[in-house]
Amino acid sequence: MYSLHWYYEHQPDLNISNPAVREELYRIMQFWLLMGVSGFRVDAAHILLQSFS
Repeated sequence: MYSLHWYYEHQPDLNISNPAVREELYRIMQFWLLMGVSGFRVDAAHILLQSFS
């Protein structure tokens, strides 16, 4: 299996262009927001934003 990634080989990227993957990320974020976290850390926002363009 091949995958495009911007990190180390042991850190595969999520395919955030897939609507099912995005929906799951939203569900996970909603869970933590309901648990009371006040924010999320995004280390590579520039790469994340490239995936949406």
